Amino acid sequence: MTTSVFIVVLNWNNFNDTKKCIDSVLGSTFDDFIILLIDNGSSDDSLVKLKKEFEYNKKVTFLSNQKNFGYAGGVNPGIRMFLSENKFKYLWVLNNDIVVDKNALKFLVDGLASNTDSKIAGPTIFFEGTEEVMEQYYKLNLFLGKYEVKKNLDRSKIIRLENNKKNFIGGAAIFLERDAVEKINTIPEEYFMYNEDVDWHMKIKGEKWGYLYIGPAHVWHKRSASSGGRKSIMPDYYDSRNFLYFIKKFYPLWLPYELLTSLFNKVLPKILRREWIRLRYVFWGFYDFFAGKMGIFERK
Repeated sequence: MTTSVFIVVLNWNNFNDTKKCIDSVLGSTFDDFIILLIDNGSSDDSLVKLKKEFEYNKKVTFLSNQKNFGYAGGVNPGIRMFLSENKFKYLWVLNNDIVVDKNALKFLVDGLASNTDSKIAGPTIFFEGTEEVMEQYYKLNLFLGKYEVKKNLDRSKIIRLENNKKNFIGGAAIFLERDAVEKINTIPEEYFMYNEDVDWHMKIKGEKWGYLYIGPAHVWHKRSASSGGRKSIMPDYYDSRNFLYFIKKFYPLWLPYELLTSLFNKVLPKILRREWIRLRYVFWGFYDFFAGKMGIFERK
């Protein structure tokens, strides 16, 4: 086995951000990698343009999904391809609205290689174009009814996080060693998008492996670009539905309480801001949760 890295980037109708992401990865000082660019059924010409940009680059390969299968359904063919190729030791799943520092990949590889008690790592994620930390890891707070974004670690250090039921490395730029991928396999697809990454992690809760926060590995994230941008209403639907689904699946005794916290966290702010359209999507999320409907949002 080599130290080769298999990088999966998912595109959906977003040529500009995807190009920036791939360009930044191609500029990495660690160059033992292959990028699999998966198009998730784009309805624009982004795939055509991306092929024109990168089809002659030996480090970039392409895969096209017939339609938009959601985040997990879009990425999973890449995970299966990674698992079928024993030459790859590490998997890096990158949101297409991520731009990476030239040394980020080297820090991630060296970090896991020198900390064999950890199998999953994450970089420091900054807000696009700034030095303001966006996230380092997540912590599930059942009392508050939400995932808390943690930004309290020293970003100049490599820090081992306990692999308990509340800690998660976010899915935007998650870096995994083969042992972990073989254990957790593919990402649950019923979520379509939002919360699928924390469900994915639950398969290794109880393992002795820790999570590794690799502070010197820097990436920049364009908030919500992969789900339609900050003004998109779709996160209101998927987050409202999928958080309750996750709680029911893993913390069923907490479900009545989490229903109440969802009213405070997701309903009340939109009432106070008079965001009536967004509120409608929140209630549709609740409705579909109780109806047992998962997958893509559909309304006739």
